[in-house]
Amino acid sequence: MNTMSEQLLGTAYQQLCEHLLAIRKSGEWRTEAVSFDTYVKLRWSISKTRAKLLCDFAAFCQMARKDYLRVPDSPDNIKPILALPHKHWVATWKLCCDYADGKPINASHCQATMDHFGVVARKRIPDYILNRKQVRKAAATMAAFKDGEKLADQVGVEGLGKHWKEAVRVTIEADQFAYDERGGSEKEKPF
Repeated sequence: MNTMSEQLLGTAYQQLCEHLLAIRKSGEWRTEAVSFDTYVKLRWSISKTRAKLLCDFAAFCQMARKDYLRVPDSPDNIKPILALPHKHWVATWKLCCDYADGKPINASHCQATMDHFGVVARKRIPDYILNRKQVRKAAATMAAFKDGEKLADQVGVEGLGKHWKEAVRVTIEADQFAYDERGGSEKEKPF
């Protein structure tokens, strides 16, 4: 459980990252150094690799907040995600959050999630993975109907596209993994 002081430190750390990103974007560093890398080394004793990580983390947090997603504690927790192109950060973070099932997320969790779903740098995240929530909603709605399975096959392909069956398979795998991790009972089994 996070204490009040830990939460304040986390917020201060995120603000530091955001201020560093703002300095880089504004170009104010040009008055003191030839390059931003030189500036952070001289002024803040931060290596260029660490400065890039902090700035990327700030940009990531801004994107996550814009999509109303929870924000990670530090850039070290999401290093594998930050190695991806910027346009894939939020989608991959959503996968990690879904796959974490409310547990804290660290770098090894992010990497395991990315490995499980086949997310690597320079590779697009397949739509059927991003449709997991739609699969759950559709399944819950169709379960109430008499011919739910037949309706699911018909509506699934027409409504969610050709990757419907793959989305269902991925959803079942993720639910099974979450069930196994929790050590759940037969009564709460997801299938």
